[in-house]
Amino acid sequence: MSRRNEQREATRAQIVDAAVQSLIEVGVAATTTLEVQRRAGVSRGALLHHFPT
Repeated sequence: MSRRNEQREATRAQIVDAAVQSLIEVGVAATTTLEVQRRAGVSRGALLHHFPT
């Protein structure tokens, strides 16, 4: 696997982990895309690149 693909997968995993943690800690109603973005420490563009919908 190339370094770029590894980085892409790591970012995606970071976003998923942040989403799961948010769901556990604050629940569905308070888990917004902005909250996941903040917890994951990624840009809005990175979040939407990996999860466009």
